[in-house]
Amino acid sequence: MNLFDPGTYAGIRRPLLEAETLPPQCYTSEAFFKREIETIFMKVWNFVGRVDYIPNPGDYYTLDFAGVPLVIVRDDNRRVGAFVNSCRHRGAKVVTGRGTANDPDVVQGRPPLAPENEAPAEPEVKPWEAAPITDEQLRNPINVIPPDQRPRVVLRFSGQNDLLVSGLLNGGKGIAEHAVVVDVPVNKGHVVLFGNNPMYRGETIGSYALVLNTVLNFDHLDAGRKLDAR
Repeated sequence: MNLFDPGTYAGIRRPLLEAETLPPQCYTSEAFFKREIETIFMKVWNFVGRVDYIPNPGDYYTLDFAGVPLVIVRDDNRRVGAFVNSCRHRGAKVVTGRGTANDPDVVQGRPPLAPENEAPAEPEVKPWEAAPITDEQLRNPINVIPPDQRPRVVLRFSGQNDLLVSGLLNGGKGIAEHAVVVDVPVNKGHVVLFGNNPMYRGETIGSYALVLNTVLNFDHLDAGRKLDAR
């Protein structure tokens, strides 16, 4: 059957009581569907939803229309716009489902992720601390430093409210609670890093003792070290 031959539809054009229905192939043919898209739907306005779906700025919902993923959104000026729901870099969908800009991304019509399948919460890490090793990192530990070779912070700056420095310091927040002295094991030795430049001019008066103490105790720099469990 040629679905694009006008003669195929002669019976449909008969008077109502004599007319036939569309051939079943019209409802299953991919080629017929594409012809409908090109000759009908792409030439007229199409209904894709109601404005009360997105009453507030930032609200959105998504749908696929004629094979094109769309996102309908209300902007900060309360205008409604329709955009292709696709990342320009990789072509992946930007959002799914419906909601607001701050909602979790839940696919419409599907239940949210079960609690036991959610990603673990990010641990709280202080500015001077290294982030703990995760299960994901241990699955491919090629870049995981062994516990006995990991750097450790020996001394850190105080908090910004308690930070006592001589003279004026611009950007004190940038160093508050960050590491000053870091001990890095390297094979059988150590590399000790000083963030306060203790041997620079007048600073040696108050801080060169950090360097002297390191030199005098070069063979005991592991004192007090606690290895991570993983």
